[in-house]
Amino acid sequence: MTESARAYEMAILGATGWTATICAEHIAETFPINTRWCTAGRSAAKFEALRQDLRAINPDRLEPDTYVIPQLDGEGLDPLVKNTKVLINGIGPYHRHGAPVV
Repeated sequence: MTESARAYEMAILGATGWTATICAEHIAETFPINTRWCTAGRSAAKFEALRQDLRAINPDRLEPDTYVIPQLDGEGLDPLVKNTKVLINGIGPYHRHGAPVV
């Protein structure tokens, strides 16, 4: 798949965590409103609160898609990685959960 054919310019993994939420807020505040991005993680229920917060920051921007990863392993991450130019890992603790992402 070519870079231009990827669905997302960036994805934030673990997006509902403290550090990744700050990153998502920064994207909502400063990136171009047509940036194609997604939030990714294990809890679909937590994404709605994040989505509302991001909408309040910049209601004119494209909302990020939500990608639920049932298992943090190569099989669960592979579809996301193949459709993303840049993957931002916000899942911690990194020494425990970082290896599958790398």
